Amino acid sequence: MEEDVQTAERLLSAGLDDLRATVGENHEHTLEAMNSLGLVYWKTNRLEKAESLFREAHQRREAMFGIEHRSTLTCLNNLALVLDDRGRLEESKALHKRVLETRRRLLGKDHPDFLEPIPKRYRGGDPNRAARVSKRFFGIRSLTVAARNGFWDSFYSRWAI
Repeated sequence: MEEDVQTAERLLSAGLDDLRATVGENHEHTLEAMNSLGLVYWKTNRLEKAESLFREAHQRREAMFGIEHRSTLTCLNNLALVLDDRGRLEESKALHKRVLETRRRLLGKDHPDFLEPIPKRYRGGDPNRAARVSKRFFGIRSLTVAARNGFWDSFYSRWAI
């Protein structure tokens, strides 16, 4: 497994360097490679490197596509996950809230993709508790999709809600 991760990192890093040299810093493929390498860093607990890549990718995506673009929001959500793991909970919470509020405004509160940015690792647990806690955490009034799918568990307990 570790060998696979090292191979993935080596290939992604080389690919990112090639993309930067050939198509430029702001090309969609370059930004995707940055996000993918950031995910490898995050999953291997190299959070500083992951944060740096996600921040750069997010800034470039937001400048190119705006905050309402799906890939911009995904990148911002990835940054929030890393910040959460680094113990920067208030910053993480603010970014997650920003992503959710933007998605809610764009898609509507009952759209299945509205809750996509909720971290997959937080799914599970009591769906009724998830809905109750989420209402307090994000100030969201309708979380029928979340409750039905059983999203969230211990993530919110970090804020002692």
